[in-house]
Amino acid sequence: MRSLQIISINHNSHSTQDRLAMDMSEDLWAELFAYMKYTLQVEGLVHLSTCNRIEIYYEADTDFRFQIIDKWMFLNELGNGAYSSNIKTYLGTDICMRYLLNLSMGFYSAIPGDDQIIAQLKKAFQFAHSIGNLSTLLERSFQAVMKCHKQICNDTDYRKQSVSLAYHSLKSIYNYISKDDLQTKKVLIIGAGDMAAQVVKYINRFSFMQIAICNRTRDKAEVLVTGHPIEVVDYATVDTSEFDIVISCINQGFDKINDASDLEYYIDLSLRSATIGEVEFPHILLPELQAYIKAENVKRFSSIGVVKRILGEHAIVFADWVMKWESRQLASVV
Repeated sequence: MRSLQIISINHNSHSTQDRLAMDMSEDLWAELFAYMKYTLQVEGLVHLSTCNRIEIYYEADTDFRFQIIDKWMFLNELGNGAYSSNIKTYLGTDICMRYLLNLSMGFYSAIPGDDQIIAQLKKAFQFAHSIGNLSTLLERSFQAVMKCHKQICNDTDYRKQSVSLAYHSLKSIYNYISKDDLQTKKVLIIGAGDMAAQVVKYINRFSFMQIAICNRTRDKAEVLVTGHPIEVVDYATVDTSEFDIVISCINQGFDKINDASDLEYYIDLSLRSATIGEVEFPHILLPELQAYIKAENVKRFSSIGVVKRILGEHAIVFADWVMKWESRQLASVV
């Protein structure tokens, strides 16, 4: 009988350097997924990639976890076992469902309670659906996760206070620039990925005079800011000295700063952040943000007991559905 399976590398299992080494180009990921789909004949496949984790969720009737890991390491030329030894795997629909429910609540995030993970999961599942990669169990598991998240948002205080890195990075500007002065400031966002999308989501709450964005792929930036009063500028020729605040959402975005003499504030939200010693002007880096948010999370976790009860209830409902679904599958064979 088919079941859910998960392969995961994350901030607990691997260092930042190891996670970067284990990531692959789009072509190599496509080759791995083709192997899973056509050679192993897995029924569905979802790929989640964030700054803290790379995970593959799939549905199969055989335990393929270690075959997939071996293929992954082979494609990425990481064959010495040092990388694959700590990869976390989960086998079985109930175990995987409980993992997804806890993951969606940020319980496994680098910042406990991270509320960006639910949006990242949603995006990954929606993309899989758009290319026909969702199977019955995967699609139903995603529906269960979203239904559970909605109840927790409505019935508890767990999601009342944002733990978005992007939002708190923007608020940190107030430490150096007053609210009244924001309307005279120009801001540049570098990048158009998930973190930049979070910045775009929150930045209109702040009254900047001008907001611009640049990205290696201009079309991606244009799509991201559709409907927002944000100008798209050329990545190759942008002059950062024309801006008062720079927000980097790409690896090594610090290298794009050509003149920091008039820069009033720098925010680095990338995995490969600048180091504290490199930045001599007012700034906040990803590790500093993560530490700050962890310290601010005490109040929201007062409702954890209720949240875990709700998670358990939804896991039981899902398990009951799976049992009935499996019975129907067996009956159809007979």
